[in-house]
Amino acid sequence: MGKLSDVVRTGSYVYMASIANNLGGYTYWLIVSILAGPSPLGITSAIIGLASLVVAALNLGVNVALQRFIGVCEGRGDVECRRRYFWSSTAYGLTVYSSAAFIVLALALLGRGLSNFTPLMLEFVSVLILVMGLSQILWFYMIARLRTKLLFEAATVSNILKIVVGSLAVYLGFDWVGAVTGYLLMSVTLVAVNATVALREEGLRLIVDFDAIRELLRAGASAWLPNFIILMGQWLGVLAVFGYKTSTETGHYYAAYSIAMFLIAVATLVLGVLLPILSAMESGREELTARSARLALLAVAPLALYIAYYPLPVLRLLGPSYAAAAPALTILTLSSLPYTTIAATNNLAYSYGKYRLVLVLGLSQALPRILLYPVLTPRYGALGTALAVYTGAVIGGATSLYFSRLLGLEHPYRDYLAGILLPLGIVLPLRLLGASWLLAGVLVLAAYPMYVRLGIVPRDDVEEVLEAISGRRLGSLVRRILG
Repeated sequence: MGKLSDVVRTGSYVYMASIANNLGGYTYWLIVSILAGPSPLGITSAIIGLASLVVAALNLGVNVALQRFIGVCEGRGDVECRRRYFWSSTAYGLTVYSSAAFIVLALALLGRGLSNFTPLMLEFVSVLILVMGLSQILWFYMIARLRTKLLFEAATVSNILKIVVGSLAVYLGFDWVGAVTGYLLMSVTLVAVNATVALREEGLRLIVDFDAIRELLRAGASAWLPNFIILMGQWLGVLAVFGYKTSTETGHYYAAYSIAMFLIAVATLVLGVLLPILSAMESGREELTARSARLALLAVAPLALYIAYYPLPVLRLLGPSYAAAAPALTILTLSSLPYTTIAATNNLAYSYGKYRLVLVLGLSQALPRILLYPVLTPRYGALGTALAVYTGAVIGGATSLYFSRLLGLEHPYRDYLAGILLPLGIVLPLRLLGASWLLAGVLVLAAYPMYVRLGIVPRDDVEEVLEAISGRRLGSLVRRILG
């Protein structure tokens, strides 16, 4: 019987790998923005966005299903079974990703562009499709084999290489080509490290079983569609600005979007620590979900409201030209608030196996975005795209609250309202009075201890999260500070 401590320890490395990727991404885009400006950032984000959408469309959930079948084979102690599923999923990936890469490369070599994508841009897209596709298969394989510590180490090293090499290339004047090369190097490094482990453990004997591929596709279908819909809603925003407007405006939008994604990552950190145990619980799922959603919202609200009312100081860190993204950043940061109830409800629905609810919840966010992009982006540019994202977030949030009732989840609405009004009551008057951004930033941080002092969030919840992330010492320290 497996130990819970093993599960937590193994999962923590996956989580740290995700943090390494997010932190590496934010750092990289910040450096590229400062060195090259918004236009190269816009082109780079569009290239990565197009490649990501193609990979997500073609994987059909095989990556997720691979974890399940390798786990089943491991439980039986059947090495041949494990190798059959690994090589079958790899064969599927090589076939579909190389075919898509070849089609895109053929367009490029024929001198055909695609919207605002030049042939050279499409060449990079084709290479990224193949490398990113294989990287994802190997990533999920490493998780299934519980090689998560090595996964974290590989993610850390690859992100450092991306930052060093990509930044140097941009500094030397290679513009977006240098930025994309840095990103490509990261994916190649991950493939090289993870493939070395996989080949050592599974051997070079290629085993392709079409029945296994069919099983992988059947098992992955339920997870693929919701994830693809959400990803499509995200990346199509970048591609809409790039297609309808300019690379410079795309850079402005992507910078603002990345900052908003940082806020969502803060919420994900809280939800990710508390919610993975839901499916193992016999009772109390709804209470734990409500506690998690409250803590996530309170973690995000002060930051989101501060950036919404003081967007310029944040954007000027990237360069003076990014001030044009201020209206879009304000809208996008506010869209991070509904995410907390969406993510919490999504996790609860998953834990109960309510896959149809998960699908509809994903559609409620993505479809409004996708429908509004061609309406708002041509007219309002980055701001129009941000409005489409915000509309999707609001509709998704409302849908999550409705589904919560079906699942028996009672959200702490009073705490949500208090958690938003408290920092708003600090930031809004300061903004109207023309107070400096530094003073406003210092004062809004006071909202966090006030949440605990006023009983909006129980101290036990804060201590539990801090202990889960950093151990008992930090939780005890917070207990002493708060009295």
